[in-house]
Amino acid sequence: MKNCRHWQETLWLEVYGELGLEEQLKWENHLATCKACLQERKRLIHLLENVKEVMPEPSLSRESARALHTAITEKLTEKHHRAWWRNPFLAEYIKPMHVAAVCGMLVVAFGWFGVKGIQQARTVKIASDVGVEENMIAKNIDILENLDLLEEMDTLEKLDQVVGRKNATI
Repeated sequence: MKNCRHWQETLWLEVYGELGLEEQLKWENHLATCKACLQERKRLIHLLENVKEVMPEPSLSRESARALHTAITEKLTEKHHRAWWRNPFLAEYIKPMHVAAVCGMLVVAFGWFGVKGIQQARTVKIASDVGVEENMIAKNIDILENLDLLEEMDTLEKLDQVVGRKNATI
């Protein structure tokens, strides 16, 4: 096994039964040609069997087994009854940095529109200015409504001037 150090991990995986099918075929081909690896495999299997005999697997007491069962059951039911905002799916995407960035953008947006609102409030006119403008608008509307009458009066004035000149010469 000293010459085959790259096969050492494969040996351990094979002894514990975790070797893949393709790797298993390569390992068996190597064992057919390498007596040192075959010997090491036999020694390791013998050692693990002796350890299992001398030290059996520890068993859980009834209380420990019941506590473990209860803890696992609670965790499983907690996952199913968890509120939607505590869902791990959202926890993967929403980070404190994202929340801080969104809050910062909201503060900037509300601040911007707040400043715009204050600027518009500054352009509010004084009550006396509003009265003057309303009077001007009322006069303009009055003139527009009576525009026909004003045109007729203009025509009458011209007619009067023409008639007045003719009377002066007669």
